[in-house]
Amino acid sequence: MVHYTHISYEERMLIAQLLRKGKTPYYIARWLQRKYDTIRGEIERNSTTNRWRETVYGSNSAHKKYLRRREESKRDARIIENNPCIANKLTELITTAQERDLIT
Repeated sequence: MVHYTHISYEERMLIAQLLRKGKTPYYIARWLQRKYDTIRGEIERNSTTNRWRETVYGSNSAHKKYLRRREESKRDARIIENNPCIANKLTELITTAQERDLIT
């Protein structure tokens, strides 16, 4: 089984430098020992358009976008943590179940 790892900030800096030097996503993927689709997706997902309508990949903005998406993806998973009413009701139900020896 292959273990997936997220692209690091350092890798994003290298991607930006290599793109500025005119290297292709295929070259960058081989150089970083990553799959081509991973690098291509990273570039497409995190590139911006400058005022001359050129597509530009910047490591800082790419990493900020990554962190924002990661935080947003966890928002629904923290529904109990973010809603005291649900947390209180859940605590009440667990306490009742423990008192009735339904759970230990």
